[in-house]
Amino acid sequence: MKQMPGYRILLVFLVNLLPYAHAQNAGITCASNRLKDMAGQLELPGINSLPPGVYDSYTYRSKPLTVRINPWREIEHIGFRLFKNDSIRLVNPSPVYDFLERYLLELQLPADLDPAIRLFADNVHIDGNVDDLFSFDGTETFHESYLHSKSYRISWSREEEKPLLSITFDMDFQLLSGCNLLELENRLLRDIRRYKPHSEKREAAVSIKNDFQALTDSYVDRGEAYLIDLIRNDLYYVREGDAYVLVHDEQKTNQSIANMMLSPQASGDFDLNLIFDRYGYKEEKTGIKLKQWINYCLSEGCTAFFGVKSKDKTSLKGTVFMVNTKKGYNHILSVEVPFGIIGKQEGSIDARLYAYIPMHNVSGNYFQLK
Repeated sequence: MKQMPGYRILLVFLVNLLPYAHAQNAGITCASNRLKDMAGQLELPGINSLPPGVYDSYTYRSKPLTVRINPWREIEHIGFRLFKNDSIRLVNPSPVYDFLERYLLELQLPADLDPAIRLFADNVHIDGNVDDLFSFDGTETFHESYLHSKSYRISWSREEEKPLLSITFDMDFQLLSGCNLLELENRLLRDIRRYKPHSEKREAAVSIKNDFQALTDSYVDRGEAYLIDLIRNDLYYVREGDAYVLVHDEQKTNQSIANMMLSPQASGDFDLNLIFDRYGYKEEKTGIKLKQWINYCLSEGCTAFFGVKSKDKTSLKGTVFMVNTKKGYNHILSVEVPFGIIGKQEGSIDARLYAYIPMHNVSGNYFQLK
C-alpha cells in the first residue's frame, strides 16, 4: 500500500514534537495536591522555570508571598511571607511556620467553603485581626506554646502587653501538612528513598563521657523512656582505647539490636523486608535500607525509641517508635531480627510499618503490635 505524503509529514511533525513535550512536562511540579491547587489559583509568573530555592518576590492582593522549591524541582511551600527573619527556622525548627503561612493564604483564596466554616471545621481559632500581621515592624515577640501536647498556641506580642494576635490549632499532621493520610502514605516511601544525609561521614566512636553507666562488660548512655519503661532510647558502648564504640556483637544481642534500630552510626548494612500497613486495610510489600529509614526519620525531627517484645534462640522481636512531638505523630515499626545477621553485619530484617499514627492515639498497647 502506497503511503500518502501528508501522513509522512504528520509523522515527522509528531516525532519532532516529542522532545518539546517532554521538556514542557519536565518543569516544576508540586509536592502536594493542596499546593498544586494553590499554584493554579495564584498563577505565579515564571515559576515553571525557577531552579530550587526560596523566592519572595511574589505578591497576592499586595501582600508578600514566599515560595520554596526543593532539589527535586517541586513546589514544597507557598504562603504569605510572615516570618521574614529566616534564622528563626534554624534556631527553633517547627512545622508552624509553613503551616501558618500556607493556611492563612488559603483562607483568602477563592473557595467554595466560607472561611469561617473552614476555621470551624479545622478547629482553628484566631483571636485578633490576621491583617495586622502585615503591619508588624519586627519589634514583636513571637511565642510558640503547646497545650497538653495536643495543640499549638501561637501569638505575637510586645513586651508584657496583651498578645496582638493569637492562633490556636490542633497538633495534627494532616492539618499541618495540608495532606490527607493517603497522600502522606503515598509520599513516605518515595521521600525515604530519595533522602540523602547532609554528610555521609559517620563517627564510629565517641569521646569518653563521664555520665556513661558501666555495665558488666559494656557501658550504657541512658536516654529516655516512651509510654512505658520498656521502650527506651539507651545506646550501648564498649571501650576501645580512649573512646567508646557502639556495641555490635552477636554475644550481646539485645544491646546490638537496640543500637541497630536507634542509631545510623551503628555498624552493619541491613535491609528491611517491609510490609507497609496502609489506610483502608491495604498492604504494600517493599524493601528499604534500615539506615536510610533511620536517617530520614531523624531528619524529619523524630526521636527514636526501641523496646524488646520477645526473644527465642534464633531471633528477637521488637518495636521501634519514631516519635515526632512537634508534628504530632508516630511511625511504628515492628521488627523481627535474626541473630545470624549481627556477626555478618549484613542481612535482612522482616518489618511491618504503621505510619503517621497521631500521638494522642498511641498508648503502651501499641507495643503489642505484631
